[in-house]
Amino acid sequence: MTFNQKPWDHLQHIKLADPQYNVSRPIDLLLDASIYSNIIMSGLIKGPNMAPIAQQTRMGWILSGSVKTFNCHVVVNNLSDISQYWELEEITNQPDDLTQDEQYCEEFYQSTTRRLEDGRYEVAIPMKPNFEEKLGQSKSKAIAQFHNLENKMKKNQNFSESYIKFMRDFEERNHMRLVSEQVQTSYYLPHHGVLKLESTTTALRTVFNASSKTSS
Repeated sequence: MTFNQKPWDHLQHIKLADPQYNVSRPIDLLLDASIYSNIIMSGLIKGPNMAPIAQQTRMGWILSGSVKTFNCHVVVNNLSDISQYWELEEITNQPDDLTQDEQYCEEFYQSTTRRLEDGRYEVAIPMKPNFEEKLGQSKSKAIAQFHNLENKMKKNQNFSESYIKFMRDFEERNHMRLVSEQVQTSYYLPHHGVLKLESTTTALRTVFNASSKTSS
């Protein structure tokens, strides 16, 4: 349910976990009660009557309260599957059980992760030591894949237009940018598209093959 924000004074100077809390969007993450109890903190801010209450957590301030009365009908199936998902995705915090590589990634993400002004998180990519010397060559395989892609685009106009539209959108969203100078150490990422006209959501699915091996 999307609703209009109100200029509540008690919420103006705190960092919300979801700055756009009033906009209805798909759920990003489900936390069970055991995780919630670990992230909750002591901070609590109450405003005037009928205003939301702000609760401090390790992920930012969260809001709760009544905005509008409405009916919600929920049907839940396969509770055992949901429970299994929580167990598989459970966040662990046991540094003693981590391998050397896992410990490196843990420390790397803690030192490089930052939150942007729009509420999203930005992380750097961890690289193995001396990766520049071990990376190998990947350009020829990526070019061969691109030639196959071009041939497919020549034979299917709908596929071609969808693919071009996707790549332009990717660039406009700053998910990628044009490299205007030669990069000494680089990995060329092969990509191709799968077109399913019967799909009710996205007909074109672009696949970036990050597991494509290099010469080494």
